[in-house]
Amino acid sequence: MKYYLNEVGLNRLVQDRKWMLIEGEYDHVGINTELEEASDISAHYHPKDNLPDLPDLPDLPGLSDIFYFNPRAKNFIINHEGLMCFSGIEKHPKTECLWRPTDFKEFVSIFLSLRKKRMLEAKFDKYQFDEEFLRRMGVNIVRKSWKMLPDNPFSGFKI
Repeated sequence: MKYYLNEVGLNRLVQDRKWMLIEGEYDHVGINTELEEASDISAHYHPKDNLPDLPDLPDLPGLSDIFYFNPRAKNFIINHEGLMCFSGIEKHPKTECLWRPTDFKEFVSIFLSLRKKRMLEAKFDKYQFDEEFLRRMGVNIVRKSWKMLPDNPFSGFKI
């Protein structure tokens, strides 16, 4: 089975319920701010890693996904396993106080400093750390496999 390797974004416009499709190079889809603000559903595709030595792990929202989260829409990631709905950042990852990062570089720096500390542990699991990091920030993730989804796959997600 082959997987589509480009990044694809899909947004549904609130006003007329029309869908807009955006395509970009691997690891980057630039979605226009006006389009994001006019959308009630914002989804994008995460290509499957085709690297044989990596285990086939469930996908997570990336740091840029949650930093550029659209608070006026339900936000989804589409991948080979199904759909994932995710919420935005609510808490600072260190203090767990209410927080909304304004600088992406600072946000990534916090993530990398926390990860560096944990990497020294004997049983460091990158995927487990990434998921824990998202949870500590109050990011809620709901995954549904393709088999679990109804005819209207974007319905039924409560976040």
